[in-house]
Amino acid sequence: MAPPAQPLKAIATNSAHPLNAVARAASKQLGEVIAGEQNKARRGRKGAGPAPKWAISPTQKKVRADIRRQAEQSSVLIRKKRIARHERKNLEEGGFKPGIHFDFRLSPSINVSELGHDQVVQAKIPPKNSARERNGNVVVRIKDMEYGRHIYIFNHLVTNQVVYSFTQELKESSLKQLTFVGKKSVSSHLRPDLWSCLAIVTFPTQYQGREAYRQLREFRMMHEYCWKKPEDDTPLPRKSLRIRLLQNQKANSVADLAAVLEIQSRKGEEQRKLWREHWEDEEIRVARLEQIAKGEGEMKLKPELEAKLKAREDEIAALRRQMEDQDENQRKLTNREIKRLETRQAMLRPSLEAPTESEIAKAKEQLARREAVESQVSSEAIKEAEQLTEGRSEEQRLFVQDMLRHKKFAEHLKNYRPLPKRGSERFRVLDELHPERLPVFWMEGVHIMWADGVDADYARSWPEEVAHEEMGYVYGRVSNPDRIRELWRGDHQLSRFEMLAAKKDKGQKLTPEEEEFMKNVQLDGEDSGQGEDDGKKKKDKPEETEKEKRRQQEEEKKSIWSRIGSLFSRSPRSQDSTNA
Repeated sequence: MAPPAQPLKAIATNSAHPLNAVARAASKQLGEVIAGEQNKARRGRKGAGPAPKWAISPTQKKVRADIRRQAEQSSVLIRKKRIARHERKNLEEGGFKPGIHFDFRLSPSINVSELGHDQVVQAKIPPKNSARERNGNVVVRIKDMEYGRHIYIFNHLVTNQVVYSFTQELKESSLKQLTFVGKKSVSSHLRPDLWSCLAIVTFPTQYQGREAYRQLREFRMMHEYCWKKPEDDTPLPRKSLRIRLLQNQKANSVADLAAVLEIQSRKGEEQRKLWREHWEDEEIRVARLEQIAKGEGEMKLKPELEAKLKAREDEIAALRRQMEDQDENQRKLTNREIKRLETRQAMLRPSLEAPTESEIAKAKEQLARREAVESQVSSEAIKEAEQLTEGRSEEQRLFVQDMLRHKKFAEHLKNYRPLPKRGSERFRVLDELHPERLPVFWMEGVHIMWADGVDADYARSWPEEVAHEEMGYVYGRVSNPDRIRELWRGDHQLSRFEMLAAKKDKGQKLTPEEEEFMKNVQLDGEDSGQGEDDGKKKKDKPEETEKEKRRQQEEEKKSIWSRIGSLFSRSPRSQDSTNA
């Protein structure tokens, strides 16, 4: 007969129960396994003592890593399911909520970099339990459209240290740019009274401004770390003098700015040249497709193509003649230019050959696909942009239109064969369907506003297209460059009018441009005399103006002491009688 069943509490308190014996044996076995793993870890360390209590065996590490990996995978799956659920809900409700939204997962060919080099975009998923996440929107936040276009250069009045900033006010974090070269070489906190704005540099695009900022920081690091060894064995200056020399960055910063602008001007010319060549090739390719699609055996563009081929051959021959009188570095550049021209020449040669039937069919298909995509993308982008660009500035409208164009392009890519994930084939297809324009640097829109125009002489030369202006010394927060330019232009206009008026009084002849300038200022009511209201009074009451002139002439004839005595001796009644 089986023994009666006992409750769990009785089993736990009874140490002689067989279940407790099994539990003790299992715990003992587990302890032996853990001890063995610890001994293995201890033997792996040469000359080490006993393993500490917190030591983890390789098996435990592997188990923990597996658990962590599973947790990450589950969290990613949960997040993907949540996003998919929100998207499905939005589609059922009839699209996204009001705002600027963009899903970068529509196509593998679309990412943030393809939105343009001068557009700052940030895609984010809001935190949990927020109103935006409940609506399920992937939000694209447009940052300040002016961020990166203006570089504010601040100068320390005592040490001549220089700090670059994108903001109008110098921040505490900007002091991290300064290198520690000795005791008290970098102040622990910011003192706004010791920092003034040296210059403000305005660029046409944000990308160009950010590129200049990066190069300025790199040039300053080279000044601080790349020293030239003296030719003779002259001793180095003492430490305090070396610190002061390293802190004095004003002249170097101005020279660096001129060098950066010179580099950008050369780079811009090269980019514009490449871009013109790219569009020439694109026009030739499109013209060839049109001619092939029409089925014409002889192309009308044949003489033009032959002329271009001959021009390419002449350029290659001239470059090869130049290589004979150049050094090794210049030869490498010339070789690179020759290879580029030869590749373009090879691209032009097939255009002179007669097309086949397969080429005609392929060209018709490519033209039809291109026209369909362009027309559909442009029409739908315009409709959607009109809804989103109400009440926005012109730059923001253009940005939204460009963003929507990319979005529609990504949606239409689904209708064609999938793009390869990587490799040259992917880039070839993307360039064929939608070539992206490289950022081009322009010097026409670069303006430099100096606190003191003499500081520009620290540089040997500046690009001709760069405009230099003055703004005066500014401490603390700097105003917007456009506002400073308006105020300075008004003061400069008045000072120029006074200078031209003095020149005219001396009997000197004015140029037609100067005369037109004086007429415009007088029409605006900014002449050196009295204003428009005073002129109206003169026209209305000429007798009063004549009396005032006579009184002024009489007072000028009197001496200074008589005028002072008349002021003290004159009574209110006498003043009324004289005025009458």
